[in-house]
Amino acid sequence: MSENKLEDNNAKSVGDGKNTEEADKDRKALRWMGFGLEFVGVLAIFSYAGWWADQKLEHAWPWLMLIGFAAAFTGMMYLLYKETTDLRK
Repeated sequence: MSENKLEDNNAKSVGDGKNTEEADKDRKALRWMGFGLEFVGVLAIFSYAGWWADQKLEHAWPWLMLIGFAAAFTGMMYLLYKETTDLRK
Protein backbone atom coordinates (compact mmCIF):
# COMPACT_ATOMS: atom_id res chain seq x y z
CA MET A 1 0.00 0.00 0.00
CA SER A 2 2.80 2.44 0.79
CA GLU A 3 4.38 1.66 -2.58
CA ASN A 4 1.23 2.81 -4.37
CA LYS A 5 1.27 6.12 -2.51
CA LEU A 6 4.90 6.57 -3.44
CA GLU A 7 4.17 5.85 -7.09
CA ASP A 8 1.21 8.27 -7.04
CA ASN A 9 3.43 11.02 -5.59
CA ASN A 10 6.06 10.40 -8.28
CA ALA A 11 3.39 10.48 -10.98
CA LYS A 12 2.06 13.80 -9.66
CA SER A 13 5.53 15.33 -9.51
CA VAL A 14 6.39 14.31 -13.08
CA GLY A 15 2.89 14.78 -14.48
CA ASP A 16 2.45 16.38 -17.86
CA GLY A 17 5.30 18.85 -17.43
CA LYS A 18 3.28 21.48 -15.63
CA ASN A 19 5.30 21.10 -12.43
CA THR A 20 8.58 21.38 -14.30
CA GLU A 21 7.39 24.62 -15.92
CA GLU A 22 6.48 26.00 -12.51
CA ALA A 23 9.85 24.93 -11.14
CA ASP A 24 11.60 26.72 -14.03
CA LYS A 25 9.66 29.90 -13.27
CA ASP A 26 10.57 29.61 -9.60
CA ARG A 27 14.25 29.15 -10.46
CA LYS A 28 14.22 32.20 -12.73
CA ALA A 29 12.50 34.30 -10.07
CA LEU A 30 14.98 33.21 -7.41
CA ARG A 31 17.85 33.96 -9.78
CA TRP A 32 16.73 37.57 -10.24
CA MET A 33 15.92 38.04 -6.57
CA GLY A 34 19.41 36.82 -5.78
CA PHE A 35 20.85 39.26 -8.29
CA GLY A 36 18.93 42.09 -6.62
CA LEU A 37 20.32 41.16 -3.23
CA GLU A 38 23.81 40.94 -4.71
CA PHE A 39 23.35 44.37 -6.33
CA VAL A 40 22.35 46.00 -3.04
CA GLY A 41 25.07 44.16 -1.12
CA VAL A 42 27.84 45.26 -3.46
CA LEU A 43 26.62 48.87 -3.37
CA ALA A 44 26.54 48.79 0.42
CA ILE A 45 30.01 47.28 0.77
CA PHE A 46 31.68 49.69 -1.67
CA SER A 47 29.87 52.70 -0.22
CA TYR A 48 30.80 51.71 3.32
CA ALA A 49 34.43 51.15 2.32
CA GLY A 50 34.51 54.62 0.76
CA TRP A 51 32.87 56.16 3.84
CA TRP A 52 35.37 54.40 6.11
CA ALA A 53 38.29 55.68 4.01
CA ASP A 54 36.82 59.20 4.09
CA GLN A 55 36.63 59.03 7.88
CA LYS A 56 40.21 57.79 8.19
CA LEU A 57 41.54 60.47 5.86
CA GLU A 58 39.28 63.12 7.46
CA HIS A 59 37.81 64.41 4.21
CA ALA A 60 35.30 67.25 4.43
CA TRP A 61 33.22 65.78 1.58
CA PRO A 62 32.50 62.06 1.08
CA TRP A 63 34.37 61.80 -2.21
CA LEU A 64 35.62 58.27 -1.70
CA MET A 65 32.16 57.07 -0.71
CA LEU A 66 30.73 58.54 -3.91
CA ILE A 67 33.54 57.00 -5.95
CA GLY A 68 32.92 53.61 -4.31
CA PHE A 69 29.19 53.85 -4.99
CA ALA A 70 29.77 54.86 -8.61
CA ALA A 71 32.27 52.05 -9.18
CA ALA A 72 29.93 49.45 -7.65
CA PHE A 73 26.92 50.75 -9.56
CA THR A 74 28.80 50.77 -12.85
CA GLY A 75 30.14 47.27 -12.29
CA MET A 76 26.77 45.85 -11.33
CA MET A 77 25.04 47.52 -14.27
CA TYR A 78 27.64 45.93 -16.55
CA LEU A 79 26.90 42.52 -15.01
CA LEU A 80 23.17 43.11 -15.44
CA TYR A 81 23.70 44.05 -19.08
CA LYS A 82 25.84 40.98 -19.62
CA GLU A 83 23.21 38.69 -18.04
CA THR A 84 20.32 40.17 -20.02
CA THR A 85 22.09 40.03 -23.37
CA ASP A 86 22.54 36.29 -22.83
CA LEU A 87 18.75 35.98 -22.49
CA ARG A 88 18.13 37.36 -25.98
CA LYS A 89 20.13 34.62 -27.69
